[in-house]
Amino acid sequence: MNKQSLQVLELMSQPAFWAKEERVAWRNSAAVSLVEEGTSLDAILGSSLSLFSLWSGKDTLLLPLVLCGQEFDGSARKLEDGIVFIAERRLPQLDAAAQAAAHAAACLRKPLHTMLSAARELFDLVEEQPDAVQPASQLNQALYQLLRLCNQLSDGGALAQQQLRAHRELTDLKAYFDRLESQIRPLVEAAGLRLVYHGPKKAVNGWIDPELIERAVHNLLTNAMHYTPKGGTIHLSAQQQGKIFALILQDEGEGIDATAMPHLFEHFNEPLSGDSRWGIGLGLTIVREIARLHGGASMLSCGGKNGGTTALFSLSLESLPAELRSPNLLRYDYCSGLNHALVELSEVLPSQEYNPANIL
Repeated sequence: MNKQSLQVLELMSQPAFWAKEERVAWRNSAAVSLVEEGTSLDAILGSSLSLFSLWSGKDTLLLPLVLCGQEFDGSARKLEDGIVFIAERRLPQLDAAAQAAAHAAACLRKPLHTMLSAARELFDLVEEQPDAVQPASQLNQALYQLLRLCNQLSDGGALAQQQLRAHRELTDLKAYFDRLESQIRPLVEAAGLRLVYHGPKKAVNGWIDPELIERAVHNLLTNAMHYTPKGGTIHLSAQQQGKIFALILQDEGEGIDATAMPHLFEHFNEPLSGDSRWGIGLGLTIVREIARLHGGASMLSCGGKNGGTTALFSLSLESLPAELRSPNLLRYDYCSGLNHALVELSEVLPSQEYNPANIL
């Protein structure tokens, strides 16, 4: 690494280190207490190792790092003949804002359910009035969006208190993802986009929580649909990669600015530059936690402007502790009986998809 690069990295307040030939070859002052020179990348990447091998190395990668037994959000980028890693310390697990949000979500659910019930009755009255179709669809979509927001606020509290749990069952992953793709394709096309899917060629069995994996896919798909311009294509791949099952979703958007990358997983992250597509900043945090609960990891790879964004998500195909595979006999429908995809994608679909006459 040249002298100028060394000086820039040394001036950084974040821990930074440079790896060559799969080992740490240099570290700045902020990283001295966290990583030793000569440390193997295997130990630093942990569950992200298999996904890391899929990275092209041509762009910026956002991934979790394990340094001195602590988890950090990190970014990786090629630098000369090695890779430079920069670590950002995660927010405290017990987050007062997240707990308050979870309480607010619980308070909002009762009036929201009352609104949903009242809306159903009103929709019956306007069904024969063509002029009422558009406002009824807009109202219905808004209710779906409110339900999604309540779900994310509740998830924020669960994450803060480490109460999000996976209830896994043995699943044919080929059949599962083929079925999921068939459900989301018409919605992607309704938004004026194209979906290209490459699924497993043969059956692959794995222990998963079907509902949580579905939510992870919907969250990643919402981001991709937000950023991909009309007429663009979203690429979705679900394949076995050794001892992991990897989901790769790539959009054709303008990409994410490199300065924003380290903050994407922060709770309640504020939109940058007035970008309304960021929501309340919990979607990617939830995806990361769902991956962790399945023995996997999640990463983002972004090339900047016109480079698009690739989301990588993995789950382990190896056996995990039995308690994580226990069926949840008390599971409730987090979408209150409504179509899960319509709720989770409510921010990116056209209002006509919420015509009450077609979905109630």
